[in-house]
Amino acid sequence: YGSYEYSAQQAWQVLVEFLNTHDLLNHIDTRYGIAHDNPKTTEEKHIRYDACVSLTTWEVATNDQVGIQNISGGMYAIFLHIGVYETLDITYNEIQKWIDKNSIILDSRPIIQKYLDLNPMDIDHKELKTEIWIPLNIQ
Repeated sequence: YGSYEYSAQQAWQVLVEFLNTHDLLNHIDTRYGIAHDNPKTTEEKHIRYDACVSLTTWEVATNDQVGIQNISGGMYAIFLHIGVYETLDITYNEIQKWIDKNSIILDSRPIIQKYLDLNPMDIDHKELKTEIWIPLNIQ
């Protein structure tokens, strides 16, 4: 809980420690962030963020801080952000303009960030690639 800058950092710290403790760091297939709340409409202390990975093994014992969840299926608009994570808000502002201009209706699923670089420490941070999945309500 907290601003996305804070909660994402804390969530990744907990998850990486868990993965390291269980010798799972080499089994990461994809990294995801799940943004549950809009910081423009949700009080900062109530903003929720989940750090997630898909693994090449399913032999995982969870605990009270790390669990298993599924990403819901359905229609998503997918946008590509290139650059440091600290500038994601600029991309989100452009996405909001697209939503408003096109009268897009969103559904209640959370926004997904799919981090295309498996190990961001090995990449020039200006070249990081993040897909932003916006859940659409298509009827």
